[in-house]
Amino acid sequence: MTRIVESPTVSELIIFVLIAGPGVTITYIGYQLPQFDIRTAFYPTVAGWGLGGLVLMGAILGFYSLQPGESVDDLSTVFILTGLATVAGLTAGIHNAQAQTRARELEETIAELERSNERLEQYQQYTDDVLDAIDDLFYVIGADGTLRRWNESLADVTGYADDEIAGMRAEDFIVDDDRDAAVAAVRDGFETGSVSAELDLCTKDGDRVPIEFVASTLTDPRGETILAGVGRDVSERVERERELEQSERRYRTLAQHFPNGAVGVYDDDLTYTLAEGAVLGETLPPAAGLEGSRLSEVFPEDTVGDLEPLFRSAIDDGETGSATTEFGGRNWRVWATPLRDADGSIFAGLSLTQDITEQVERERRLEELIDQLEASNERLEQFAYAASHDLQEPLRMVSSYLRLVERRYADELDDEGREFIEFAVDGADRMRGMIEGLLEYSRIETRGDSFEPVDLDAIVADVRDDLQVRIEETDAELTTDPLPTVEGDAGQLRQVFQNLLDNAIEYSGDAPPRISVAARRDGSMWEISVSDEGIGIDPDDADRIFEVFQRLHSREDHEGTGIGLALVERIVERHGGDIRVESEPGEGTTFSLTLPAAASDV
Repeated sequence: MTRIVESPTVSELIIFVLIAGPGVTITYIGYQLPQFDIRTAFYPTVAGWGLGGLVLMGAILGFYSLQPGESVDDLSTVFILTGLATVAGLTAGIHNAQAQTRARELEETIAELERSNERLEQYQQYTDDVLDAIDDLFYVIGADGTLRRWNESLADVTGYADDEIAGMRAEDFIVDDDRDAAVAAVRDGFETGSVSAELDLCTKDGDRVPIEFVASTLTDPRGETILAGVGRDVSERVERERELEQSERRYRTLAQHFPNGAVGVYDDDLTYTLAEGAVLGETLPPAAGLEGSRLSEVFPEDTVGDLEPLFRSAIDDGETGSATTEFGGRNWRVWATPLRDADGSIFAGLSLTQDITEQVERERRLEELIDQLEASNERLEQFAYAASHDLQEPLRMVSSYLRLVERRYADELDDEGREFIEFAVDGADRMRGMIEGLLEYSRIETRGDSFEPVDLDAIVADVRDDLQVRIEETDAELTTDPLPTVEGDAGQLRQVFQNLLDNAIEYSGDAPPRISVAARRDGSMWEISVSDEGIGIDPDDADRIFEVFQRLHSREDHEGTGIGLALVERIVERHGGDIRVESEPGEGTTFSLTLPAAASDV
């Protein structure tokens, strides 16, 4: 029997399309949802809107059917209306979720900008504090000659307030006699890249202060060329030179009557400024050959080697001593003593030379040690002029030289000398540690690795291995819950747990450290807690411990640079999380930080 199948009518095809179309649309929207620039946290919002459209249409149809004489008997009509309502709800939900996503991204961007501004302000304040700690004048001059920046020393020396300085040009601080030279010096600095000049500064009260200026050109963040430099008060040197001139007259009279010998006055460069005596021109060089000449220019190398340490000891260290040397076939004893002004400051050295051919004696001094210490001190002093990150190498050199001195001359140093060397080495090491910590802090954003899934169980296990010696020495007990895999920089996260666990051991008090690490899920983030039963923290200090170089304890009680927790906070912030501390003195401490879950775990 042949079966005849009737062809569907046009109306039936339309009804089929209206029923099937919303279903296909809903399925397509669900498949393409990740392409709509919507955060996964807002997917439930989209679904809620779709379900809301379905429920609303169902309610409308139900209400319509309750009306007298009205009903919806055709199921195809119900399917069409509810499907279209669901599609409309999904469409509205997508727009709503996109709006919420953009709002959330805007909030996060604003928060990150606020954190960046705060860090920038902290670094700016740190830089200002460093510059204000310098006794010398620090200044930055623009191409128009106005001051762009200065330290407190400029205001202290000149007597002008900051608001007055802001409206002044560089030459306005200079006395009238030197003003043209000041303008020329600024111009030369910009043209040649560096300049040095000695000018008299005029204070607000009209006093003159001789200043030695040194400056170099730099490029500021806006790309403008500026002239940055320092100025050192050389009043003492100028006064010393004046007093030297007066003293020369007195000592020239003494020299003319010194028996069987000669008298000389010399400056910091060991240049003779005065020479008189009966033997000059006979067995010693004439006065005209000595005055204005350096020791090394008029005497042979062996004689210079005998006398230079003696002369240096007098003018640099204020010591009076003597030495013997041979010159011109004769033996000489030379005494050297410092010349001091009314304030007790050394401004020159005095030498007395006498023929002692019948008596020969040589005396060795510790000038090499003094020269090395002076060289080290000079390098340390230059720290005040260096406003850059490249400070570690000079500090490393200072430490090396001091340790070399300690090893070579340990037997010649008294307890106080060795203690001084130990203090200097410790200070240099701590300064280097602070600089390294600050550089590490500043490089968290720029030198970090890209994010990838990181197994925190493996990270904590590695840190435990690194701290194994301390754990055994302190009888510490470290317990950990199963930890998740997060999205982050493995090296930086290891630094976070290294610092937190090391702090927990360090501040455990007298009892053996008891430390626990736990984790709990919080939406798309994991909250990791590191708890201890140590000495605790005053709640008033909860924010301060995350600031750079902030310490709650003295170095005698606990070592460290005061930057460890600041690094932890910066790293956690780079990962989009935050960190907080809960503690009471004597009741232990819990640090809780949030990290993003791995993409595969979201």
